[in-house]
Amino acid sequence: MTEKRTKEHIGSFDFIRLTCAVGIIVYHYSCGSAGPFRPLFIHANGNWGDAIVSAFLSLSGAVLVYNYSEIDSLKRFWYRRMKSVLPAFYIAFAILYVKNVFAYKKLFFSGSPVKLLPSLVCMDGYLNYRIPGNYYLTGEWFLGAIVLCYLLYPLILKLFNRSAAAVTAVLLCADLAVIHTDYFVIEDIRNLFTVLFVFELGMLLMRYRKAVLDRPAAAAVCAVFAIFLIFFKLPLSQTSAAHALGLCLFVLLYHAGNLLMKNKTAASVIGSVERGGLSYPVFLLQHPIINTVLGFKDPSEPWKVCVMIAVTVVIVFLCAKALLAVTQAALNSRIYKKFEARILA
Repeated sequence: MTEKRTKEHIGSFDFIRLTCAVGIIVYHYSCGSAGPFRPLFIHANGNWGDAIVSAFLSLSGAVLVYNYSEIDSLKRFWYRRMKSVLPAFYIAFAILYVKNVFAYKKLFFSGSPVKLLPSLVCMDGYLNYRIPGNYYLTGEWFLGAIVLCYLLYPLILKLFNRSAAAVTAVLLCADLAVIHTDYFVIEDIRNLFTVLFVFELGMLLMRYRKAVLDRPAAAAVCAVFAIFLIFFKLPLSQTSAAHALGLCLFVLLYHAGNLLMKNKTAASVIGSVERGGLSYPVFLLQHPIINTVLGFKDPSEPWKVCVMIAVTVVIVFLCAKALLAVTQAALNSRIYKKFEARILA
């Protein structure tokens, strides 16, 4: 038996993924730049990176509950989720690892080979605060958070289907507890409880898509709130502001995507860029490419910065396209097909 999945494709989700992918490239370029002009870097209540990640986490929850409202086989569900994450990660990691081996002329260039273990499960970025100096070469911290969300999703879904209100209330309390206490070592924005809260909010919006998400009033309210969050300092913690702005971005981009998808040309361009899941390889490769570009040239004039960012975005997407092609070739190989058949038997 397989999971029951809805067949309709939501084009606006492609637009959200693409916008978040470009946004995170611009943000990390600004983080690495030493110049005075750094677009999409900070706003009145925090930084843009946290807000973009929050929007992406909400999108992940919405997409997952849309495609997997019921799960008949845990093995097939978890296998498909890991298949969407691990192969591309391993290929990108292997390429960068070999590059570093030659650069440092040392097989275990970051120390003990035990520190490779977090990389085997995409958790090197997420656990970098606990295992510093590990082999964190590619991807983002939230890749580990997404893996944890995938692992916990069947349980969350079961509870969510029983009472979405209760799950939301519990996760909201956990989120507030994390923000207003110092119990955890990990940053509040990266804490599993805060991640699950934002992830479940996406599930909630998808559950009430017609009643809430699809209404123009929702976009209008989010637009007003986003303006206040961006331009005026509010009495909110940075994590709460990131969650709020991320949720606003998710709703606004969803409505913008719906409008864009009515145009055949825009729908074709966005669909062709996102076809096959290009945003994920973008997240995997953007850090090393941004570092390379900034190492080559880091201009200070605004127009030159914009040109360099545009060049960086193009390079990242081209490399992501190549990584996606290699990954798909590996997944379509005879060896992998045999492995897959044994796993799913």
